[in-house]
This record gives sequence, C-alpha cells and structure tokens, in this order.
Amino acid sequence: MNRLKDLRREMGLSQQALADKLNVSQQTICKYENNTNEPNIDMLEAMADIFDVSVDYLIGYSSYAHKVEEVS
Repeated sequence: MNRLKDLRREMGLSQQALADKLNVSQQTICKYENNTNEPNIDMLEAMADIFDVSVDYLIGYSSYAHKVEEVS
C-alpha cells in the first residue's frame, strides 16, 4: 500500500477524512499506510474508486494509474 499515502495527500485528504469516506477508523488508514495491516478486496475497490485509479496501481502492481475500461 505504498501509494495510498501519496494518493491521499495528492487529494488533500487527512487520514481521518479518508477513513470517514471508507467508514473505518483513522487508525485503520494509518495501519494500511504503514503496511502493518492489509485491506480486503472490497476495501481496495472502494479506495480505488475514491482515487479513480486501478486496484493494480493502488497496490503497486502497475505503474499505469488510470482504470482500464472494458470496450464493447
């Protein structure tokens, strides 16, 4: 979750403000940012939606920040 803190700061959100958006405690966000706890997939999806990035980018698996939309 190395990118979480950077994304949060880029949006100008405090840990508490992000926690409020995600309905978790500020301590939970702190643990995610310090890699002492990992979010489940539902939480990762919620965070990716808030920051408008892919889950892959959020967890450091991809360097491409934007979500890839399915083409029909």
